[in-house]
Amino acid sequence: MIPPSKLELQTAILEAIDESLTIFGVLGRKVIYQALEKRAQLRQEEIPQNIALFHRTLETILGTGSKPLEKQIAQTLYRKLGIEFTWHPTCTLIDYVNDLQQPPREPHL
Repeated sequence: MIPPSKLELQTAILEAIDESLTIFGVLGRKVIYQALEKRAQLRQEEIPQNIALFHRTLETILGTGSKPLEKQIAQTLYRKLGIEFTWHPTCTLIDYVNDLQQPPREPHL
């Protein structure tokens, strides 16, 4: 896997989050973005550079409901980048984004 460019990844993150938040409807999505800005001073366009803060704030807002949402965001993100998604129950959105930023690994001989 060739890692996406920084701009490609940031754009895909924003699109994946926005698309995944539609499960709350248009108004609900707007409320989530407002809560992120109010609680964490995190504007929508700043999320890709602050994925850990996004993760923590989402947990604060949604509690255990953040886990399935993060899974949906990660699935959508990988789909947008054309990469196969494998779910790991202990991984967070932070882990999935970090994995996308890693250089390709050499096969072990």
